[in-house]
Amino acid sequence: MDKSGFSEIRYVKHADIDKSRWDEVVGLSSNSRVYALSWFLDRASENWDALIWGDYEFVMPLTIRRKWGIKYLFPPAYCQQLGIFPVPTITVQIEFFKRIKELFLYIDIQVNSQMDPDGFSGLDVVTRDNFVLPLFGSYSDLSSNYSRDRAKNLLLSKKSGITVLTGMNSYEYISQKCRALGCSVSKSSFEGLEAFISYTQSVGKGFIMHAYTRHNELCAAAFFVRSGSRVVYLNAFSTREGRETSAMTAIIDQLIYEQAGSGLLLDFEGSTVPGIAAFMKGFGAQYETYYRLSFNSLPLPLRWLKK
Repeated sequence: MDKSGFSEIRYVKHADIDKSRWDEVVGLSSNSRVYALSWFLDRASENWDALIWGDYEFVMPLTIRRKWGIKYLFPPAYCQQLGIFPVPTITVQIEFFKRIKELFLYIDIQVNSQMDPDGFSGLDVVTRDNFVLPLFGSYSDLSSNYSRDRAKNLLLSKKSGITVLTGMNSYEYISQKCRALGCSVSKSSFEGLEAFISYTQSVGKGFIMHAYTRHNELCAAAFFVRSGSRVVYLNAFSTREGRETSAMTAIIDQLIYEQAGSGLLLDFEGSTVPGIAAFMKGFGAQYETYYRLSFNSLPLPLRWLKK
């Protein structure tokens, strides 16, 4: 290895990535995230490339866009935490981030919570809060940690006759989500999400839990993806009546009831919206810090435009 360490790192084009080996490395990592698996990346960032250390000892997806003839890194929709897999040493991490600064003039990415904040090698760093809930205890133990507001809202959903089921398909989910958001939002806006849902359901990794009023009207639904030890709360919606009857609280509570004692980790994905963050935290969830990294060395006129 030369002084820079770069000789250990290879830039690998999308077509040349061994996806079977890639998924094995990511899947067995202690910091494994569903977003970094090849099938997820293929749908979130179609032509992603990669940095690979040695013989797949460490891997890092590069989610690339092109604008004004310039390649840059961006955070794809539904991809909360990427970065390096498995957890690297600080030396390896520094070399990876040095390398992406050599390769790209503009960087805006989000990396997983197990990256070392001391190893971001001159990138600008903003911390982000995720919320996670370990499902180790009994339902009684887990629900005893609900906040007063969450317990109150759960009682409201029960008094309102909310029923939670599992099994909605992707087409119905997107159609109902568009309806709940109003006619100003087109179904085509969610084509990527529908593809995610359809694929994950076809391979047994995704499922939708949905809530109905006592009049048998759909009022809320949530899409979850299971990968390894994590169940990710990836997307959701509520109608006006669903919000008034706390139907989403009933959905999350039902998931906790069904998975209590499983040892899984319920990953809420967090939010920068205070009310949504409070909703997630109200189930007894714990903070998990991840990082948004940025770097801008574009020529001056373009640098101003991307600020």
